[in-house]
Amino acid sequence: MGGETLAVPCRICHGEPGAEAARSLTGVRRSILHCLCSRHGDGRIRQRHLEQITGLHHAWVAPYVVQPAGEDRVPPPQPGISG
Repeated sequence: MGGETLAVPCRICHGEPGAEAARSLTGVRRSILHCLCSRHGDGRIRQRHLEQITGLHHAWVAPYVVQPAGEDRVPPPQPGISG
């Protein structure tokens, strides 16, 4: 991003901050929190935070939105190949 490398974690395992703690953060800090929690090991937590960052206009948010698009998908069967 802007000539710098952004490392997006695969999965993180930590307690989810409470809603009150998240609300106490400034806009950018809250966006960072949602980005990090969108990589959480629990899919429900991931989804909840991904919904919060979709549509944000910070350049560094895009990898957190695009990367999950290719995850948790089962590839379609290929013709002639049995599973």
